[in-house]
Amino acid sequence: MRDERDLQPAPVGAKGLFPLWVAVALLALGYPLSIGPAARFYKGKSPPQALRAFYAPIEALYDCSETARRFLDWYLADVWGAK
Repeated sequence: MRDERDLQPAPVGAKGLFPLWVAVALLALGYPLSIGPAARFYKGKSPPQALRAFYAPIEALYDCSETARRFLDWYLADVWGAK
């Protein structure tokens, strides 16, 4: 026989939010790191305007941060051979 507790929704706790935090972390790391394969794919060619718009925040960070500039120069040139 079923108990009333079986019909109650499970409380959302830290375990219930774990997949959400994993997804957020993957997006936070995946977005900036995805510029490497994109730059290599379009090496020597002009990327589509939509792709330039997609990476515009990274380009803005590159323009205003010396640390970001050094990291992206290293990442694109040494890791992906795209520069």
